[in-house]
Amino acid sequence: MSRMTIRISVIAVLASASLLVAGCSKKEEAADTSAAASAAPPPVQATAAPAPTPTHAPPVTTTVVQNQSIDSCCSALASAAKSSKDPVAKGKLTTQAGVCSGIAPKVRSGATTRASALTQVKSGLAGTTIPPECN
Repeated sequence: MSRMTIRISVIAVLASASLLVAGCSKKEEAADTSAAASAAPPPVQATAAPAPTPTHAPPVTTTVVQNQSIDSCCSALASAAKSSKDPVAKGKLTTQAGVCSGIAPKVRSGATTRASALTQVKSGLAGTTIPPECN
């Protein structure tokens, strides 16, 4: 085959391929459009539904929760710190008595719960005897 024949053959193949691709995409678009039109549900006619009647929510009642004081725990920690003979335990008890005194007003005002305050206080008393008032 000569070069001219090869060029013409290549051009013919490319032209055919481009026409084929262009023709297929148009058919696919047309097929997609008709498929979408046939797949769409028929329009639904809205019927007049009765208007919902307004309902009133019952009034919300709030109850004030009285937090228990941790003052007895703070006093017990201070007392145990004064009577302790172990210097390590005495230091821990004194420190936590100060922490307890700082947290006590927050418990009384309701800013924190008694349980979380006692957890905070008891966390610094590892290895010592915790007074029963702090449980």
